[in-house]
Amino acid sequence: VTTMKEMFEGCSSLESLEIPDNITFIDTGAFSECDSLKEVTIPGSVNHLRSHVFAYCDQLESVVIQSGVEEIDQSCFASCHQLERVEIESGIQTLSMDLFSNCSELSEIFIPASVKEIIGSAFGGCDDLKDVYYGKTITFFFINAVLQHRYGVGRRRDL
Repeated sequence: VTTMKEMFEGCSSLESLEIPDNITFIDTGAFSECDSLKEVTIPGSVNHLRSHVFAYCDQLESVVIQSGVEEIDQSCFASCHQLERVEIESGIQTLSMDLFSNCSELSEIFIPASVKEIIGSAFGGCDDLKDVYYGKTITFFFINAVLQHRYGVGRRRDL
């Protein structure tokens, strides 16, 4: 088995999750609406997360996406209202549309230098976003239009 599908969607008793290293693909909605899930680490063996994989996980507080993950589809973490901190290690090149939309408690995110593009509304509705650490290769447009204009934040740090 190298793919995880919707087998845990809506599982309200799932509190912790360890994704095995042999998993390379997580399909749409696989863990959406897991209301008790608090922390998630996506291992580098997972190269693709489809849309809404962790959407609507109301108690999710922290996400780490390890080096090696290459693609995350839209709305993967949308409406995780308690999500406070996200750390993305190198590898990802695009932050997709609505990726963290409506994560109203998101206050800290680490974006690596590998990110070259951020598609509209990736952080829409993230009203508490204060600390954004980003690699030095993200475009000037991103820094000004997405972070400083909308949120008044952004700190450069080599990741």
